[in-house]
Amino acid sequence: MFSITSDASTTFTVSSVSVVSRVGNAGGSPNDSVQQYWQQFANYRNRILFTPTSSSATYTVTPASPITVGANQTIRIFVIPNSLTASGTTSRVENNTSVTVTTTPLGGTPTQLAITSISPNPATVGSGFNVTVQAQDGTNVPANTTADTAFTLSNTGGGTIGGTTTGTITAGTNQVVVSGVTLSSAATGATLTATRTSGDSLTAGISSPFNVLAAADHLAFVNVPATGAVNGPLGSFAVEAQRPDNTVDTTYVGNILVSKATGSGTLTGTTTKAAIAGVATFNDLVFDTADTYTLNADSGSFTQITSGSIILTDSSLASDFFRSAATGDLGTAAIWESSHDGTTNWIAGTLARPRTLTRSRCSMDTL
Repeated sequence: MFSITSDASTTFTVSSVSVVSRVGNAGGSPNDSVQQYWQQFANYRNRILFTPTSSSATYTVTPASPITVGANQTIRIFVIPNSLTASGTTSRVENNTSVTVTTTPLGGTPTQLAITSISPNPATVGSGFNVTVQAQDGTNVPANTTADTAFTLSNTGGGTIGGTTTGTITAGTNQVVVSGVTLSSAATGATLTATRTSGDSLTAGISSPFNVLAAADHLAFVNVPATGAVNGPLGSFAVEAQRPDNTVDTTYVGNILVSKATGSGTLTGTTTKAAIAGVATFNDLVFDTADTYTLNADSGSFTQITSGSIILTDSSLASDFFRSAATGDLGTAAIWESSHDGTTNWIAGTLARPRTLTRSRCSMDTL
């Protein structure tokens, strides 16, 4: 058993207790007599149970709910091993047990509001963010309000504040998170102010300066393949929603649509993807005809964009024209190239027999 005493002005909660114990065999069942003994004193102490797992060990035990110690109050905490040894003897916390208590201080009378967190930080124009408002005492320690205390949020910098701009700290608590606050303009060093409107008499609190980033204003293709095969999926590529500085707007979650811009064939696959953190990835698009294609991408009010050229070839057709791409060993597959017409769509080879030759070109009959 140990005691914790608060001073005349401080309230805190006990959130965990670290116990070093020496016990016997940890087997067996809960000790009813110990638990009954506990209940006899339930009015003035808190019960923390733990199950030893070795003869000497350190345990961190956590109450089912934080144990509040009010100003000028003493709390007695009994740490009771919740098991019997194999012989039926109660395992115990011996006299040489050491205990470390983790506490969270709570202030006295609240006198001020404080904005303790803005998330995400930086914020993005037009995208909702969270603001944590806290009641504190004169030493900046969280302090529970005695009445429901309402406040309103205002801003300096960042254009017009919108979304949710009011909140209430419920009596007996010390903070609330206001979700969905928005600002209309990009800014560096913007601040928010929480001003009490009813409840406990608290002075206004001002946030630390934070930045507001511009929202995405354009789309961009990323890693669109330059070549591909008919009736096979194109290589994976992405479309990003980018800010004016070409960084990704990670708050953008709109749908992005990809469509054929030029080319004779038909495009199939999943052509609409929802952006995740500003990025939509496409990995199953297929064209059914050999040709040179470009793609369009659209999303919301963004200006449509067009990709670079993608050359699609039909790998099932025989190649009538072959050439060596460089002087060297034919054992290097990329030295060979093939084409259906001898002038365009030259494709690197994938298999060759070792032989050395100089750059050449020849025409061969289709077998």
